[in-house]
Amino acid sequence: MNLDDLPEGMTPAQVVEAYEQAWREGSFLAFLELTTPALWHDLGLRDREAFAEAAADYLESSAGLTTVVTGVEVVGDRAVVETTETSADGTDHLVEKVEHRLVRDGADGWLIDAIESVDA
Repeated sequence: MNLDDLPEGMTPAQVVEAYEQAWREGSFLAFLELTTPALWHDLGLRDREAFAEAAADYLESSAGLTTVVTGVEVVGDRAVVETTETSADGTDHLVEKVEHRLVRDGADGWLIDAIESVDA
């Protein structure tokens, strides 16, 4: 996906996939377009520099990480997208389930408003 020209009307799953890509590519503008100020605050990302530092840390710590959308639930103007993140850590495989909570943005858009790890 081209993060410089995000398509309108993305599904909740597509928004989450673009969000993950924004972290991998360090795209602050895409991050801003895909998320709410509440999430920025929750993550402590108040400006471009804070995001760049967090994205660099993410890249370093996520080598070998794969993220797969494993569930989508839409109810009215809210959606939950569940992903499973799997990474190789030496000889062990670590698995984490993550819920991305989205809110409707306009008529056909979605923004990530909160993220929470859930028991795998």
